[in-house]
Amino acid sequence: MNSINSVKLTELKKIEHSAGDIHKLLNSFEEDFKGFGEIYTSEIKMNSIKAWKFHKINDLNLVVIKGKVKFVFYDKSNFREIITCENKLERIFVPAKLWFGFKCLSNSTSLILSLSNKVHSEDEVLRKELKSITYCW
Repeated sequence: MNSINSVKLTELKKIEHSAGDIHKLLNSFEEDFKGFGEIYTSEIKMNSIKAWKFHKINDLNLVVIKGKVKFVFYDKSNFREIITCENKLERIFVPAKLWFGFKCLSNSTSLILSLSNKVHSEDEVLRKELKSITYCW
């Protein structure tokens, strides 16, 4: 199992443009790029929590593209929190074999962009009930 120390937070590059800025999220030559399986977005409603999830083989790169979200990573009674938002321009690398969840901290729905190195499969994911891991959200 990976440890919470293997979660990586990367500041993203913003290219300013008079007609609208460009935000560079991930290049194929970066260490956190483990291949391409699929890209998708996850909505999370105000004050909602989506937890706990464990990918057996999928590595994820997550970017909050709308709103503000608190991510929590868990390994053997240790927790790591990362709070990020659409204005911070940060990417979170989440390696496989690590429990995690997230909570919307916005006054409306937040949106998370996820790039996975593998195509999603329910056989590849483990889930636990929110209360099964004791954490004060």
